[in-house]
Formats: sequence, C-alpha cells, structure tokens
Amino acid sequence: MKNKKTFFNTVCCGVNLFVVCALFVGILTSCNRQVSIVNSVSEREANEVIVFLASKDIRAIKIKNADSGGAGKELLWDVSVSSRRATDAMAMLNVAGLPRKKGQTLLELFAKSGLVSSESDAKIRYQAGLAEQLANTIRKIDGVIDADIQLSFPEVSEFGQEDDGIVTASVYVKHQGILDDPNAHLIPKIKRLVASSINGLSFENVTVISDKSRFLSAIDIVSGEDSIGGDRDYAKIWSVIVDKDSVGRFRTIFFTFSIIVILVLFILIWIVWKIFPLLHQVGGFHTLFSLKAFEEGSVDKTEEEAEEVEEKNAEEVPEETVVEEEPVEEVAIEKKPVEEGVVEEPTIAEEPEEKEEPEEEE
Repeated sequence: MKNKKTFFNTVCCGVNLFVVCALFVGILTSCNRQVSIVNSVSEREANEVIVFLASKDIRAIKIKNADSGGAGKELLWDVSVSSRRATDAMAMLNVAGLPRKKGQTLLELFAKSGLVSSESDAKIRYQAGLAEQLANTIRKIDGVIDADIQLSFPEVSEFGQEDDGIVTASVYVKHQGILDDPNAHLIPKIKRLVASSINGLSFENVTVISDKSRFLSAIDIVSGEDSIGGDRDYAKIWSVIVDKDSVGRFRTIFFTFSIIVILVLFILIWIVWKIFPLLHQVGGFHTLFSLKAFEEGSVDKTEEEAEEVEEKNAEEVPEETVVEEEPVEEVAIEKKPVEEGVVEEPTIAEEPEEKEEPEEEE
C-alpha cells in the first residue's frame, strides 16, 4: 500500500509540473505571438511599412504570402507584429495612410485586348509608356525615392489637326532631401530632361513638385544617425537657402556684418573730410596715392609756391591809368534887388586873385 501511495503522489506531482510548464509556455508564446496586420502587398510596400513601424519603436517582420509566387504571379508579402502592439501598429498605419492605395494606370486601362487597337488607344499607350520611362530615369538619381510624370498633349480634331493648346508636364518626385540642396540644382536638371525628351514641350511648361520623405531608412534608425538629412528643414532668406536651425545665426551674422561695414564707411568718410585740406596743400589725391613719401616742409613749400604764382599773375596784369578829374569851380551868383521896370542881368562874382608869394632870396 505504501508503494502504491508513493507512486500515486509521484504521478500527481509530475502532472502538476507538466500543467505548470504548459501554462508557462503558453503564456510566453501568447506574449510573443505574431499577428498579421498587412496582407498581400508588394515587397516595396512591405518594406515601407516595416520602416515606418520601426521609427515608432514597433518591431515588424515580413512573411511571404502563401497564395502568391506561383507561375505568372507576383510575389506578395504579409507584415506581422507582436500581438501586444498590433492595435497600436494598425492605428499608426491608418493615420499615416499605409499601405498606400494603388489605382489603375493608363497602361492597365488601355491594355491591348483585341487583335487590332484603335489609334487613340495606341497614342495613349505611347504617352503612358513615355511618361513611365522618364519616371524610371528620374528614379535612378541618388536620393530620389520615387517619381511619377503626367503628360498633357493637345487634342486632335476629327480632321487630324491638333488644337492650339500647348504640351505640358508635371513631375512628382519623392526624395530624401536631395532636392532641397541648393548646390545640387536637381529641379532645373529634371525639367531639362523632361522638356528635351518630348517634342513640343518647353522648359517653362514643366512643373516639378518635390515631396521630402518623413521616414528614415532602416540603417539610420538602427545606427541612430541621420545620414540622409532626416527631418531637417530648409528656409529661404533673400534667395539664400539655409537650414531652419541656422536662420537665427544667419541673421545675426548678416546684420552684425552690415553694421560693421556701415561704421567703417562713416569712419573713412570722416577721415577723408578731416585730412582733405592737408591733401589739397600737399598736392591732392595724386600725391597721396603715389609711391613717394611726403617730404618734410612740403606744406610750407607749397604755400610759398602759391604766393609766387599769385605775384607773377599780379605783375602780368597791366596797371590801369587813373584819370584825376579836376574839381569844378563853383560860380557864385550875386543877386541884387530888382527895381521895378528894370531887369538886371545876374553878375558873376569874380574870385579874388591869388597873391603870389615873393620868392625867398638865396
């Protein structure tokens, strides 16, 4: 009986231990269980979702879709995260609009279905193929994530004549910050590429819309570095593009330099105003900028030379003859009382003769 009781206790302990281990393993597996939140997307879209979730501190993995990858089928992927963060991950993806909804392209809408296609279908396929080829060329530029081009051609009338409209193009470029670099000059290059690839399209009729990526690459997230520019923003000040964090520093340096230049200019004007009389005496600015040094007493010499010149000029001018006017002798008219009936002529009073003084005898 004792052996049976001991055996029964051992079996009970083993069962209890097994149950505890199973519960522990179940708890661990439930905590680390992966839940698929995105299904049947391309590898590019799956990578974009993983990078975005990694920037939000949510670890995600991609798994091959079981129903894809067959003969003639595109390989699709599923994105899975931990069950504890599944709700948070789906909420973040909804806010960010990921994965992006894709629409049908012109090539898909006007795909060749019959043996003979119409002229309009062939023209639309040509235009869409040309735009896609140019977009692929733009994607090859370093720092460009994606590109899309929309072309607009003038319509052709029933008589085969084109309208007076012009050819236009709009280019959408998603980049990592390379288009914001003022030294790259990528926007004029892209416009020149598109304009020279399409007949009748001018450089002015090409519009480029740039969109900087909000997400860092996986390498930058792991290393903690911002090698592609990250979320750095740029500002334009008087046609100068600078980093937004450096706007205050740029203004401080600019205005400080401007004030210093103005002060130096006023000081130079004041110095020239003060020494201009001395320069005029020495010989003017010609003497100032000559290689010879000022001689001692040069100011006195210049004054003496100026006086000599004035004297010479005075000697050369002929003396004006001065004509002395003789004083006019006043004539005194004596008036006598006039008797009645008698008219007397006025008499002129004779001046007394000057007496000649006797000459002194030697």
